Amino acid sequence: MNREYKYSVRPGDVVLLEGGGIGVVKYYGPVHFSHEMKIGVEIHSYQNSSWKVVCDGSVDGRRYFDCKPGMGVFVSGIKKIVNAASLLEKLIDVYEDNRVMTLALSKMQFDFDRLEHQTQEVSRGHGQSWSNLLMSTRSTLASPLEASISNSNTFGGPAPNGPRLQDIQLTPEEHCFYSCLSDSDNEDIMGY
Repeated sequence: MNREYKYSVRPGDVVLLEGGGIGVVKYYGPVHFSHEMKIGVEIHSYQNSSWKVVCDGSVDGRRYFDCKPGMGVFVSGIKKIVNAASLLEKLIDVYEDNRVMTLALSKMQFDFDRLEHQTQEVSRGHGQSWSNLLMSTRSTLASPLEASISNSNTFGGPAPNGPRLQDIQLTPEEHCFYSCLSDSDNEDIMGY
């Protein structure tokens, strides 16, 4: 009986499976329970378990390969063979990304600790909690939009030495920020 090999896999190849798994090929060839060629794979990672034959490398007492119980599967097709070079490249990329993220998290933690220490020192210096100090400071400061409006006289002209609305150059982000800040102050006053 002449069986055709559709895939050029061999034991040791890392493969991505149709069912969403990643594993290592342990066997490729004829099996007693099917008329088509089967690929025996030891699963290392999977998203679902929709495979029909999950085993330890043996089916009905016939051993095709060795693996841990419940980690072997026979499949008819694979999505992709992953070569060692691309695995190493991906591993290096993951390692580098992890290193960069670890450094960034360390810096963020340092910055957070520094800011927390500074807020405690400022609070202690003013004899108030940080949230009370922040609210009292916010309510006495005006945004550039409020300053330009409050410096206008009732006839629509600018106050003699104050900034004019057209002289204030805000980015769209700054304008949005100051508008939100004013809105939240108005909500605080109105009790929302």
